Amino acid sequence: MRIMTPSEAVALIPSGAFVVPGGFGSCGHPDLFTIAIERLFLDTGQPRNLNLLFASGAGNKRGMGLDKLAHKGLIKSAIGGFWSLCPRLRALGETGDIEAHNWPQGVISKLFGAIASGAPGVYSPVGLHTFVDPRVEGGVFRPGETQPKVSIETFRQNEYLFYPTVRVDIALLRGTTADPQGNISLRGEASKMDALSQAQAARNSGGQVMVQVASLSQAPLHHDEVDIPAHLVDIVVASASGNHPFTYGDNVRPSQLNIEPQTHNPARDRIIRRALNELPIGKFRKKLINFGIGIPSQVGGAMSPEQRASYTASIESGVIGGTPLSGDSFGAAIDPDALLDQSELFTFYDGGGVDKAFLGFAEIDSAGQINVSKFGRHRPGAGGFINIASSAKELIFCGHFMVGGHSPSEVVPVSNCKFVDKVEQVTFNPRTSQAKRIVIITDVGVFEMDPCSGQMTLTEVFGGISPAQLAQHSAIHFCVSRRLTKALA
Repeated sequence: MRIMTPSEAVALIPSGAFVVPGGFGSCGHPDLFTIAIERLFLDTGQPRNLNLLFASGAGNKRGMGLDKLAHKGLIKSAIGGFWSLCPRLRALGETGDIEAHNWPQGVISKLFGAIASGAPGVYSPVGLHTFVDPRVEGGVFRPGETQPKVSIETFRQNEYLFYPTVRVDIALLRGTTADPQGNISLRGEASKMDALSQAQAARNSGGQVMVQVASLSQAPLHHDEVDIPAHLVDIVVASASGNHPFTYGDNVRPSQLNIEPQTHNPARDRIIRRALNELPIGKFRKKLINFGIGIPSQVGGAMSPEQRASYTASIESGVIGGTPLSGDSFGAAIDPDALLDQSELFTFYDGGGVDKAFLGFAEIDSAGQINVSKFGRHRPGAGGFINIASSAKELIFCGHFMVGGHSPSEVVPVSNCKFVDKVEQVTFNPRTSQAKRIVIITDVGVFEMDPCSGQMTLTEVFGGISPAQLAQHSAIHFCVSRRLTKALA
């Protein structure tokens, strides 16, 4: 293990290298490396044509994280699960300036372990009959211009998608403490992410592992503190004070007192209040819940103490328990019970371990298909949505009925409704879902979806809105329950 400055370390990255940047969305990204790469490229034009592989692309939508690498000529290609937090990098894929692929986040998370083990790739049913399926779009940003890397394989008469591995030349990771031998502890990080499997993937590919840490310890770490052992670590870079924030939203590990306040929004608050009703308090076996980004994570943050005692929250970054954070701190939680490797949590998710999943939506169509991954030319990506939506026992989708949260009683274009004839991109297909119950909670009413047919039934309306008003805006023909509930708020 060698201790270097960021500029010394990134000078060792060759042009054309395949790079795995660590971090999960708003947490754990080694910004010192990406800042130094950008500076080196702008000063010298090197390195060039780097290739990226990431599960949840790190960033804050304001230039940090992977957006530091968003320069023509610096990046050649990228395979990523979630792109929304690095919009400049995403834009290069949308315009065709880089070759861009969007694969399910949980699959990419497992891909690091497959690379480390020398496997040819990951076989998974996750993504079948969605935009990732090569019979649809193949998981590429620009269908028809970019050749999909994903293929269809059949085993014992069952179809799977095959996601091929790549050779990892550089892993850029982040930890909290490094000892004199180069052992790394992540005990001060928001989650463990996939740091260990990413380091193993780089080492077994013959590549280098570079780790940014908050501090250097003069004493050896105790064995139960080591998350990345020294034999995997080539280079360590120590952060200066203030250059190693807990998340992009919190400089230090948050306390119970600084949950990010939410501005008052009546429509969003109505969704959150109704979603909380999906978490009845009881003495049943403690159920595992997943909260997605956006409104769903705010549902998690609004749980009562009694609900927290009755359920176990989880975030796909590997966080179990605690109070999920949102906004620039999504991926972290206050007082979590456990931090797992992201890939291990997705293993449990994919096997049906999620009892209730609270997820967002952008479009729902008449076949029950849902889009969260493409809006016009913008492709924020699917993240872990495909994994979770295809395997959870119960799905609760949360979102506004109209774009911008408008009410159907306002004079707005019918095209503003999120209930459309056909979604722009298929991120969820009920044909491949294991869910026994699917609920769509909006700011104007609640719908239940038949998991087999995709047929929608209106079961509740809010605030004096009538089923007829909803039907005027919706391109979906929905039934109205004979037991329709009318609520004031």
